[in-house]
Amino acid sequence: MCEKFGKEKGEDFFSKQQNELQKLISEIRGKTKQQRKTLTKTILPRIALYRVLQAFMTKEEAYDVVNDYLQTRVCVKMVKQYRMLEKLPNFFSIYRAVFSHIVLNHDNWKAECLFSNSNEFQINIHRCLWYDACLQNGCPELTSAFCACDDTLYSCLHKMQFYRSGSIGRGNKLCDFHFIRNK
Repeated sequence: MCEKFGKEKGEDFFSKQQNELQKLISEIRGKTKQQRKTLTKTILPRIALYRVLQAFMTKEEAYDVVNDYLQTRVCVKMVKQYRMLEKLPNFFSIYRAVFSHIVLNHDNWKAECLFSNSNEFQINIHRCLWYDACLQNGCPELTSAFCACDDTLYSCLHKMQFYRSGSIGRGNKLCDFHFIRNK
């Protein structure tokens, strides 16, 4: 925030975000340990920032700031990590196993595997903690910024292709994650 708004204003936004985040965390009810962890570390900090920024700018401008932060900070870091992992032999097989295990067995999502083989797999997500949290906090439109991170992350990979016809965060009934190994 300091780079974008200057040191004083950036520190003020950060302080206000931290206060808002603590308020949001204190309001978490009926969530599992895993969901609380994801909310606290990943989702609610961005919702808190979005809320704070809206006190100083339009909703659209606040969305752009949060989306820009996700794209230039969070996604860039993740892309570097995935590109390193992509160097592993059998990357696609490892990724398929890990992604499937996480999405199908964690309660951050309600998902089903449509098919999975050595060259491709598709998992449909019917419920998503990111969308649920944004909706519960009055900002369902912010989910689209999280979805954009998936697009950025998976489009950078060389050993597989990612297709998605829609996402819950962009108004579809489900998120269809379809990965195909590049030959």
